[in-house]
Amino acid sequence: MKRFTLVLVALAAIVAIATPAVAEYSIYGSMRLQTFYVDNQKVSAGASLDDQDFTLKLQKNTRFGAKFKADNLTGHVEFGLFGSGDGNNAYTRLMYGTYKIDAGRLLIGQTYSPYFSNASVVYQDDNAFKGFGNLWDARNPQIRFDFNNGLYV
Repeated sequence: MKRFTLVLVALAAIVAIATPAVAEYSIYGSMRLQTFYVDNQKVSAGASLDDQDFTLKLQKNTRFGAKFKADNLTGHVEFGLFGSGDGNNAYTRLMYGTYKIDAGRLLIGQTYSPYFSNASVVYQDDNAFKGFGNLWDARNPQIRFDFNNGLYV
């Protein structure tokens, strides 16, 4: 919980310092809770094995962040928070800035790749088909130029 509080204070400080210089900004968040009850009944060597589990934790796509815009510059900061057996873990989901010119925009930072797609699944027991037809390149640090015609380098 200390890490979460520290990240929240840091984000508030960034917003407070950058607010006078930024023409537009927005703050958002999405808390997603995972709840499952699994009841497995198996028969093995004549003995009945009963396994019942109830899961209640934060999903890995729980997030909060901020978007900033001033003239041709934009910025996006997004932190994730998820629960595990060891408690809550905070991590950086997105952190990038863009500069727009007539030909397109220059992006520097960590974000999704342009060919990102994701399979929507309810129960993550199959890794959402990653490696089996689902295009998932994660959120990687990158320097990219996106042209106005849709091409990118």
